[in-house]
Amino acid sequence: MSRSLADIQHAFAQALLASVAPAGRLAIYHNNYRANFIKALTLGYPVIACIVGSDFFASLARRFLEQYPSRSGDLHHVGKDFAEFLATDFAAPGSAFEYLADLARLEWAWARALLAADKPALSVDALARHPPAEWPALRFELQPSSTLIASRFPVHTLFDEHRKTLPAITRLDAGGEYVAVLRRAHQVAAHRLSAREYTLWQSLRDGLPLETALESALENAHEPESRTEFDLSAALGRLFAAGAVSALGS
Repeated sequence: MSRSLADIQHAFAQALLASVAPAGRLAIYHNNYRANFIKALTLGYPVIACIVGSDFFASLARRFLEQYPSRSGDLHHVGKDFAEFLATDFAAPGSAFEYLADLARLEWAWARALLAADKPALSVDALARHPPAEWPALRFELQPSSTLIASRFPVHTLFDEHRKTLPAITRLDAGGEYVAVLRRAHQVAAHRLSAREYTLWQSLRDGLPLETALESALENAHEPESRTEFDLSAALGRLFAAGAVSALGS
């Protein structure tokens, strides 16, 4: 009795996902599948691959593949859960490599921003179209490509340095960093923010009006400055200069 196409496809998929390569020519597909998966993951996480080394990264990728097999024909998406995998495996909380989970979140934010939807960025002049009396109630829509990351490790510095030919040594105990990753036109950038700027951006992205977002930023307990030292005009200027605002309204 001949097998159905569905049965053949299922058997082929099982052979690809098997931890041990099957006999015969199926081994070629089995090995190529893993090689392509590792290559795609390396392209998505070049900084982590650089830090841990190509051999160890390949080992991590194979373990990741076993737990998070690709569900899409587009290999760009294979790394979506890599940060979660690291946080429960090699870079679990309390381990010496805990920082890599946050670094993976930054790298995935970069990869995601490359293909995210793109909207025209507003300039700071958009505020002038609203009377100052309306500003407290204004709500900001941030770019679809934007991701905000808060880490107790210097992930922006690590990311920035390891994209250079000769990265400088970065101390992991140098303090936490806040990062906004987004694309403007065809250029992705990772912007380092202060803790209060991060809270402001996060609150605005969550749909809170400017007045409430500002109060949240001023109440941020992670920075030693007094409330009067937070320059809202400068913070809003940076927000618009980064191309982060795509819409503005009450």
